[in-house]
Amino acid sequence: ITGAVSSAMTVLLVMPGPPLMAYFMSQRHSADAVRALSLTFFSLCYAALTLRHHLVHGFDGDAQFIIASMAPVVIAGTLAGMALVPRFTDGGFRLTVLALLMLSGSGAILSALLS
Repeated sequence: ITGAVSSAMTVLLVMPGPPLMAYFMSQRHSADAVRALSLTFFSLCYAALTLRHHLVHGFDGDAQFIIASMAPVVIAGTLAGMALVPRFTDGGFRLTVLALLMLSGSGAILSALLS
């Protein structure tokens, strides 16, 4: 069920994170394993989606500018996360991920309701 929901959300909403992370956290994997699995999954998803979008629609100059301007923020966030994670216990990591999932899920619902 989790795999089907994750696939549907990835394809329809380009939102693979919440179902996948909820599944990983329910399996009691270590923080390192969850990070490795999620980073690999997200990297492959976003590479495939970017390639598909490029082949079907292309990227105009505005989109390329936005992508280029956001890349440093993504890289900085990834590096900050890598620096912070060793400070968490597995339990602290689990609580942080669940809090972020609740925030992002609430934000997605609110955004859908307001638009």
